[in-house]
Parts: sequence; structure tokens; C-alpha cells
Amino acid sequence: MPHHLSGDESVPATPTDTTDGRTRPTDAIDATDATRPTGATRTTRPTAATATARPAATAPRPTLFALHALGASAREFDGVADELAGVVDVVALDLPGFGDAAGATALHVDDLVASVERAIRRSGATRWMLAGHSMGGKVASLVAARTLRGRNSLFGLTGVVLLAASPPTPEPMDDDRRQAMLAWAADGPLDEAAAHEFVDGNVGAPLSPAAEATMLDDLRRLAPEAWTAWLERGSREDRSDEVGVLDVPALILAGGADGDLGEEAQRTLNGTVYPRAAVHVLPGAGHLLPLERPTEVAGAIATFWRDRAGTAPVVPAELARVIASSRTSGRVRATLAVRALADDPDRAPRALSHDQLATLRLVADLVVPQGDDPDARRTDAGAATDAAAGARTGANAGTPADAGTEARAATDAHSGTAPGAAPAGGAPSPAPEPAVDLAARLDDQLADGRGDGWREATMPPDVEAYRLALDALADLDELDAAARQDRLTAIADGSWEPPNGDPGGGTSSDPGSDASSGDTRSDPDGDRTDAPDAPRTSGRTSGLTAAQFATWFEDCRVDLVRLWLAHPATMARIGFDGFATGGDTVRFEGFLRVGADQREAWEPTLPPHPAPLPSQLRPVAQRPGRHEATTTGTTATTTTRLEEATR
Repeated sequence: MPHHLSGDESVPATPTDTTDGRTRPTDAIDATDATRPTGATRTTRPTAATATARPAATAPRPTLFALHALGASAREFDGVADELAGVVDVVALDLPGFGDAAGATALHVDDLVASVERAIRRSGATRWMLAGHSMGGKVASLVAARTLRGRNSLFGLTGVVLLAASPPTPEPMDDDRRQAMLAWAADGPLDEAAAHEFVDGNVGAPLSPAAEATMLDDLRRLAPEAWTAWLERGSREDRSDEVGVLDVPALILAGGADGDLGEEAQRTLNGTVYPRAAVHVLPGAGHLLPLERPTEVAGAIATFWRDRAGTAPVVPAELARVIASSRTSGRVRATLAVRALADDPDRAPRALSHDQLATLRLVADLVVPQGDDPDARRTDAGAATDAAAGARTGANAGTPADAGTEARAATDAHSGTAPGAAPAGGAPSPAPEPAVDLAARLDDQLADGRGDGWREATMPPDVEAYRLALDALADLDELDAAARQDRLTAIADGSWEPPNGDPGGGTSSDPGSDASSGDTRSDPDGDRTDAPDAPRTSGRTSGLTAAQFATWFEDCRVDLVRLWLAHPATMARIGFDGFATGGDTVRFEGFLRVGADQREAWEPTLPPHPAPLPSQLRPVAQRPGRHEATTTGTTATTTTRLEEATR
């Protein structure tokens, strides 16, 4: 059984932090957290300390911080934790006023949020998700919003799971029922009759004897003040402005027989907060999902981690702790938190067409290869997307066919075996390396007009140039890897003749006409597009000259490399921590030791020779805080400063 700690005990942190070669408590890096977590109990499987003490060569399992419903406790996630053992480490918390934290006196929603943030901070987790059930869902959304906007000293959020969750807006509830529930605690703790009435009114079918006994016991031992505080104030608060829209991987589970917080409420009230959320409905289930359907809930979470939240490159724990510390400002922390999130496999193109985006992905794989076999990685990513879409379709119509199979498949993925595939007389195939979808991020950059603010006078606006160039490269998927490399090399040196294009220099009559005046600055609106799907040029007519193609490809290489370097996992790979020049309380500390091979005491310990970069990227500077990368081969002579990428 999972182990429970009382809310007055500190949550064990990772045993040591040796970033400066000395042993000391991990949380010593952040002096802003000098308080012991109160009102937070946890259920662990295994402990967070064990999870984060694994060898650095192995990506740590994620930690799921689980927040319970009104009247429940951390124990409601025991069954889910058992099912997820080996895939996700579940750390369930007793919120103030409930479970073993029933003696807490700070019961406002903000107090609940603070207790969760303290527990996460002290756990030492650097790769984690949030799960919120009912009341816990509102708290989870607030913690997620504060984390992604740099308003707390946390880093490493990868996804959010909502189980019949209360939304950031006031929770829908019949007023007569609210008054009846308030009456249960008017004179003290809930009695046995009230506890039974609450359970019977919130399940789609009778609970197992063990689950029912747990829930009834939790209802009888809660603090009446906490019960009343949620019903009178917490559930009625509108925190939607504070939460806003969270573009983070998300999973929403709803009970088919739930009432106020069933499928419709989840789609309209929480679905709008989480635009990337997949909504799964468990037919016949009521409101107490972790107790009613622990296996199905665990299966959905395992699939969500494998196919959605866990597909991003891993930020090493040492660098993640620096980002979370007072060395990093809230603004920079927020930027890095968003960049570290997994890309959405269902994302629709914004500036480019679907075909143009597919071609840009082929170009990106050659400019910045992120794995041993980019072609295999793209194939595996596409298969994962298709499988996830199929799972989502089935779940929206009902429930996953075999939740236990999904959990086992996720276990296979973590152990290096393809989900659902049995090794055939040999070593299992390794799972594809997590990667950044650079093409999708560049498409966002084009759609938002977030370029570098200038362009060559001979070139059309960036969006138009990308569309024309990618249409002309539409046959790239028909070429083998060597031919693709040759094509891009020829484009870079200006020797490739575009389809129906002029092999010489100069400006094409149409694309360059708006830039022929010699003004090198683009129209402020010239690089912005709000088109949901851009039209594709008929045939393979480029409209760009060979010289323009070379100029476009130089810009494209710069854009792709900058986006790759801007990811915090890449920063760790090349040994960059120049963003950590002071936080919100300690301003602009800078670096005191700037000599070659000198490190500050707080800097993360990195190998003498960082992991090899892709073959196209050659490091040219290894000075703390200022690293450059010069590209060779296909990427010719592009140079980029990492400081610019972190802005």
C-alpha cells in the first residue's frame, strides 16, 4: 500500500544537490521557500525521493501530484497509484481540512493552492503532472496557471489531468442541494447518514466495500469548517481571469452518469480553458471516478503520458532546479516552462497548409536532426498520433477498450518496447527519442508575426516566402535521404534551379515586387496571417529565383536552429545557463567567475564534454553564459546567439 505522511511532516526532497560538488539539501538552492508544507499529506508510490534519485542517464518517471475531491482524501487515489506503478509515480496530497490534514485552519482556495505548491517544491520533482478531482480540479488549474506564468518557484509541469473537475468559474450546483449539504456540517462533523447520502448521490453504481469504507471514513473525519468553506466560498469563486487559457497537454475525464460536473460541463467549462484537452467519458460512472473506476482512470492517464504529455525532450533535473530557483526571474521561468511542454500532435497549421508543414518537417529533420533516424522518428510520431486519435475517438464514444492494456503499453514504451509489440527473438526496438516539433513552432512564429523584424529587399514577406519555397519543395518526400541532402545543399549554394524559376539572381516580378523599393524592413502586418489553412500554389511553380531560394533557406536555417536552441533541454545539452542572472527578489546577479572552465557554485554540474550535437551543429564557444553554434554542411554558415533565443 502507498505510504502516508502527516501534513506536519515535511515532504522528503531529493536527498542531495551536488551542483557545486558539495552535498547539501536540494531545496537550499531556493531561499524563497523557507516554510514547511502544512496541511498537505501525500500518498506515494514510490516516494518522490526515490523517483528523483535515479541515474541521470535514465529519464525519470514522471510524478503525478493528485488532488482529491470535496470530502475525500489522498486515499481516494490508492487504486489509481497501484495501477500506474512502474509508469507514473503518484503523490496524492491531503488538502487542508481533509484527511490527515483535517486540523489545518487556513482553508481559503489560495491556502489550498499554496499547500500544493509547497509540497511540489519540497518533493524535488522536476518532471511532473497535476491531477485534480472535483474540488481538486479548480486547485490544479490555479497551480498550473501560476506555474506556466512564472508566478511560483516551480518548473517541470508537463500536463494536467482533470477528473470530474470543478472549473475555474463558479461550480454549477443546484442551490437546494448546496443548502442541504451545508446543513450536514452545521453542528459539527458529518454523521453516518449524511456520509452515506453523499456517497449514494455521487456514484453511478455501488462502490466496492473497501472503496466505500474509505470514502465514508474520510467524510466522517473532515473538518466541518473546510466543508463549509468550499461550499459557501471556494466553489462559488470565479478565478477564470487568473487562470485564463492554458495551452498545455491536458486530459479531461467525465462520468457518463455524473450530474452537475458531467460531460457537458467538462466540455463547456473546462474544455475552453484547456484547448488541447482530450475529453474521455466513462459510461455509467458517477462523480467519484478514482474510487469507481481506478483501472480505467489509470489507463487513460498512462496513455495520456505516453502519447501526449511525455513526448517532449527531458530537461535534466540539475538545470530544472536552476530554472525553478531564485536565480531565474519569473518572466524567464514562464517562457522556459512553455517551451518545455510537449508539442500538440493534433495541432492544425496556422500560417502554412498541411502539405507545406509536412515539407517543412522534412527540411527541419535535415537542418536540425534530433535523433539517430529522423525518418523513423517521424514515422513513429505519426503512428503515435494516429493511435492517440483512435483512442480518443473510442473514448469519446465510451471508454478505452482495455485500460489495463493501455497502462501496460505505456510501461512497454518506458522500457524501450514498442507499445503492443512483443520482441521477436531479439532485443526490443528502442523507443523513439523525444523531439521538438520545430516546424510547428516555426509555423506559429510565422502566424504570429514573431520574426526578427527585417528581411532582404529582394524577398517577399516571410509567410509568402515560406509558402512559395515549400510548394516548390513538395517533392522532397519522394526523395531518399541523400537526395534530400543534395537538394538542400544546392539550394544553400544557389545552384539549384527552382521549378519554373530563374536560375540567375534578381527579383521575381511577383513575390519581390512589394520589396523592390529597397526598404529592408517588412510591413508590420506583412508577416502575419490569420488564415486557418493557407492555399497551396498550383503545381510546383516557385516564383522565387535561385538567389531568393538561397536567401530564404538561410533564414529558414536560422529560424529552425534558434527554435531548437531556445528549448531548455537543448540549453542543458550545450551547457548554457546564461539566463540565470538573477530572479525577482535577487536582481541581475550575473556571473562572478567568467574564466574558461570556471563555474559558479550554483551552476549545474555537466559532463566535461556535453552530449554530441547533431552533425550539422558545431560549437564554437564554451564560455559560461555565452555560447554560440555555427552550422555546417546543409546549414552552411548560420550563426546564432543563445542569449537571443531566450528572450
